[in-house]
Amino acid sequence: MTMALVLAMAVPLGGPGAAVASPTCNVTSGQILGSTKAFAHFERVTPAECCQKCWATATCAGYNLEPDATGLVSCYLQADVASPRPKDGGSSAVVRPPAPPPQGPVVVSVGEVFWQTSSNFKSWNIDASANRGWNARNLSKEAPRGEKLWYLARTSQPGFLRFGGSGNNGLNYLNYCKPTDGLLGGCMNSSWFDSLMGFGQHAGAQFVFGLNLDPRNGSRWDPTQARAMMNYAIARNFTFFGFELGNEENPGHSAESEALDYQILHNLVVELYPDVATRPRLIGPDPHGFHDGNSTRTTTTLEFLRDFVTNTTALGVPMAAITHHEYTEVPEYSSVPFTGQLLDITGEIAAAVNATLAPVLPPGVGIWAGEIGPHNGGTVPCGLDRPSRWANFADVFWYLDAMASKAANGYAAFCRQDFVGIDYGLVDCLTYDPLPDYWAGLLWSRLMGPAVVRTLSSDSDSLRAWSHCNAASATDATLLLLNLDPSVNPDGTTTLARNVTLNVGGVPWTGPRTEYHLTGPAGTNSSKVALNGDPILLTPGGEAPPLTGRSVDGGSAIVTLAPASVAFVVLPGAGAHLQCTTFK
Repeated sequence: MTMALVLAMAVPLGGPGAAVASPTCNVTSGQILGSTKAFAHFERVTPAECCQKCWATATCAGYNLEPDATGLVSCYLQADVASPRPKDGGSSAVVRPPAPPPQGPVVVSVGEVFWQTSSNFKSWNIDASANRGWNARNLSKEAPRGEKLWYLARTSQPGFLRFGGSGNNGLNYLNYCKPTDGLLGGCMNSSWFDSLMGFGQHAGAQFVFGLNLDPRNGSRWDPTQARAMMNYAIARNFTFFGFELGNEENPGHSAESEALDYQILHNLVVELYPDVATRPRLIGPDPHGFHDGNSTRTTTTLEFLRDFVTNTTALGVPMAAITHHEYTEVPEYSSVPFTGQLLDITGEIAAAVNATLAPVLPPGVGIWAGEIGPHNGGTVPCGLDRPSRWANFADVFWYLDAMASKAANGYAAFCRQDFVGIDYGLVDCLTYDPLPDYWAGLLWSRLMGPAVVRTLSSDSDSLRAWSHCNAASATDATLLLLNLDPSVNPDGTTTLARNVTLNVGGVPWTGPRTEYHLTGPAGTNSSKVALNGDPILLTPGGEAPPLTGRSVDGGSAIVTLAPASVAFVVLPGAGAHLQCTTFK
């Protein structure tokens, strides 16, 4: 429902005698908007007063309203009116509609290789939290739809499988399970452990096991349960790439304390795995919580990471990777691609992490986005009435851009939260059907290799561009292009396609290419995704389709992208111009 509020202002904004129109605020019920948090907040005002406050503030594009018990409202002023989405009890208004975005030609310039990620860069997590369904989800192949889940896990080509998350805090193992574990934490009995490890091995992933930091012997971590679990795994030939100790424990433990606990873990791993070649590595400390690049919380987390590295180095604890959590809180149910400003936050955080750790990080230690997702969850457990807030094509823009941004900022691995279990997973938590992010990630694995190529878009606010050497051939290169223009402009007109001119090594690329265009068949909020116009669906036999690109003859350096679309573009032979063969 839309309601118009028209205000007659006593004094125009330009001063006495200035001519200015009275504001008309068309309030839409059941919806909020804005791609970032409100820049101003007013309690106990009327809707008309909120309209006037926004109109009087030059940087206010619109506002959100939330009613209180007195009949008044809370007023939230927004810098943009992007990403309208449902909100029970909420309402919103657009005061200053943005001008239609420029839709002229864009030039994408591709330079040369400047960084190489881990070959296991694209990874995902399994979380032991109750609202991720850990206590109820049987990961064995024999469970209902178990074969489907196992097939999709392997087909997705994960690098690392990180078993970690809030549920790993308080998780007891094997014979140390307690009668209260169903209520106060969790239990990893032998059948649950065997199913988890079997699932990871079948997926072909390098397994990172997140250990519970809570058991204490005085002020230090008690490794008794971890020892029993490792001995059990060794007896059954289960292998680990590495161990992590604790999840988001920085509010309760100092960096110095966690470094001392990691020293205990290091001694345990050396004892039980004497062969250096097969010894699991140490990963961590995965502190909470990056949401932006410049808040007080961000500064505190950066200091924690720096102090952890300094202390583990001084103690002689060999870390293989330094990890952190990150959720930039992209809007749910988005009907348009996210703004370039919002997507830039991922790179801003990466730059801050690099700048903080570079002076203290030992050679060869990688930086991982150890738990990263579009939003930090806070949702109900999976069920028939579950909200699938980020299980749509819009999230593909965040997922692919975030992976590309971290890779371009020197990260070694990107551990997506999570594979299954909540409404920001890669597969549906109830049916195990692949979601748009699953298919986008699969194309990344098949097309984007570890060597990162310097790339520049002439309009990165609306056309994002990233490049890697091709995953299958060192002589080829792959571009990732994301058109952030919405399908419909704010003024109701249809958005035009964007023409992108490709320059490779300073020269227009007119050779042949293969294009993989992704769109939402029913719009950006669609739970399905189409490849070159055809919806991507599992075959009747439950297998992934071939995901074949569209061949384009040479002669033109222009790639045309539809509004709200993503394209992988493979350039045969371009790798030789970008030093890809050196990094294969």
